[in-house]
This record gives sequence, C-alpha cells and structure tokens, in this order.
Amino acid sequence: ISGTYHTSDPQGEPVVSGTFAGAVCPDRPEDALIGTWNATKAEYTSVANPTTKVDLIALGGAYSFVLFADGSLSVTLTAPGGQSPVVSDGGWSAAGSLLTVLVTGNPPLQFTYALSGGTLSLSGASAAYDFNGDGQPEPATVGATLVKQ
Repeated sequence: ISGTYHTSDPQGEPVVSGTFAGAVCPDRPEDALIGTWNATKAEYTSVANPTTKVDLIALGGAYSFVLFADGSLSVTLTAPGGQSPVVSDGGWSAAGSLLTVLVTGNPPLQFTYALSGGTLSLSGASAAYDFNGDGQPEPATVGATLVKQ
C-alpha cells in the first residue's frame, strides 16, 4: 500500500504533506499449523519388521494436540483401553516440510509433514513401541493423520 497525505489546520498551523508506503508481512506457512488437531490415525511401524504396524486410534485410543502461535503445545493422549486422558505440554517448530514436536520429558519427534486443507499428515518420526507386549519398547517410526478442529 502507498499513497500521499495532506493535513490542514484550521488554526493556522503549518500544513504537512508527504508520502507513505507499507507492506503486508509475508505469509508464514507454519501459521496454518496453529490450532487444535485431532488424530484419525496414529500409527507405529516396527523398524525391524515394517509390516508390523499398530494404529492407536483404531484400537480405541485418542490423540490430539493444540499448537499455539508462541511455539508452545498441549497434547492429550488416551491410550487404548485407558481410563482417563494424559495431558502434557511442550513446544513445536516447523521449517520447510519438517515439524518438530517436543513433549516435556520426552525426546523430540521430527516429522515430515504435509498439510492439505484441514488435514495434517505426519510421517517418519523415530520412536519406540512395545509391539509384542513384553515391556521392552522396540525401535519404530510413528506417523499420524489429524484433522483441524
């Protein structure tokens, strides 16, 4: 935007005139991530056997997070068969197609992300999951599909 201005003073003060210019701040693609996201899929894939997959949502779990503009986040997770949700906080950042999520007390998760309308697809974060129920988490990758509330 640009233009000129001219002031007049009915009491005889000097008249001021000049030009002005301004610009809109460039869009930040990561701003589209700000908001509440609910998982329709949260899937762990075994690194040792990529055909072994567990979708926590399909098993009756629930997962959502809120990404705030200041870089903080709130995560709510209800494990399959869980009685009550666990709420955690942390931070997030995005650059290019990389979304980094840091839940307090846990290692950071670095996802490749794609946003299409109100659907957020996450993939490729290194994690661990106890696929065989022996109490020993195994190397895995985790991904999710979330919809914006």
